[in-house]
Amino acid sequence: MTPSLPDIEVVAGAGVADRLPEFVERSGARRVLVVASAAGLRRTAAADRLACARVETFTGFRPNPDLSDLREGALVRARFRPDLVIGVGGGSAMDAAKAVVVLPPGGDGPAPEEMTPADYEQGRGGCGLVLVPTTAGSGAEVTRFASVYVNGRKQSLDHDRVRADLALVDPYLTATCPRATVISGAWDTLAHALESLWSVRSSAHSRCLAAAAAAGVVALLREPGLLRECRGREEMSRLATMAGLAIDLTRTTIAHAFAYPLTARFGIPHGVACALNLVWVFTAAGECYRERCTDPRGADFVAERLRQVATIVGAASPRDIGAALADLMRVGGLDDRMGAHGVQAADLRHIIVDGSSHERAGNSPVALADGALEALLARL
Repeated sequence: MTPSLPDIEVVAGAGVADRLPEFVERSGARRVLVVASAAGLRRTAAADRLACARVETFTGFRPNPDLSDLREGALVRARFRPDLVIGVGGGSAMDAAKAVVVLPPGGDGPAPEEMTPADYEQGRGGCGLVLVPTTAGSGAEVTRFASVYVNGRKQSLDHDRVRADLALVDPYLTATCPRATVISGAWDTLAHALESLWSVRSSAHSRCLAAAAAAGVVALLREPGLLRECRGREEMSRLATMAGLAIDLTRTTIAHAFAYPLTARFGIPHGVACALNLVWVFTAAGECYRERCTDPRGADFVAERLRQVATIVGAASPRDIGAALADLMRVGGLDDRMGAHGVQAADLRHIIVDGSSHERAGNSPVALADGALEALLARL
């Protein structure tokens, strides 16, 4: 069954991206702004296929998009006045499209963390939004938030108006992704699923989505060759969307909060940064969750979540989750040590301060003390 949310239509399956002109024509849009990287435009020919509308493109953003770039995109939107914005690409491209459709144009306006509901309404207006992922991992096609970097620090646009009206999830588009992108995307999906599963905002519904997604990704990561096969790509696309639906309900937690500085400061791919953090987060949580529980449902509830995670990743107990995740990283050819990715002891304080202050860290059910974090990270 195709997953769906109120006010969003998700169409998934091999070849559905070919139906993009059909959906544009159905929407009645006459002016369409396509947001994608230059390479993404060439590879998908998305803009060239929309003969039913006048088309403008915006490609002026980098991976992990910066606010200044996206405000320029919003200026393009304001000048062109599209009926529809289409985002095509990986997580960065889809986040860029989401930002372009709601941000105030040009250099003025509030920072993402300062935007009010009125700002989101005014920016979006009556413009539609369609997202077409070309990678499997971010789940951005179904979430109501987008990542924007401001002076090297990640902020979130988080509002119902950020969410797409339609997502076309075509696993065929992931066929040309490099192996490193595929593995990083799988770990991003696993991080979404595991973090949603234990989030203080979890519900029975979100946990059902998260647990199913996590179990599916672990099975694929144990046999990474499957990720390059047709059936593996189809499954990975499905799982990424499922995990995206889960974090749309709960948001992510501390592993993502600490991933952002690893990516911004060291250039570590986002999914790999999440994987590195999952190892130490669950190592620490397995040791101190009873003493440092912050979930209002209590330590026994958190213990059950950790037992569920342990079962999914094949760990003997909550204390062994981190080790099991490290083993899973190595199966896919990833080094589980921070130092192997360029992080040095002198960098830890900056990472801890930046990660701990991020809003996503507050969704974690276990509070991890700074001193303990520095000692733990120094061993990795």
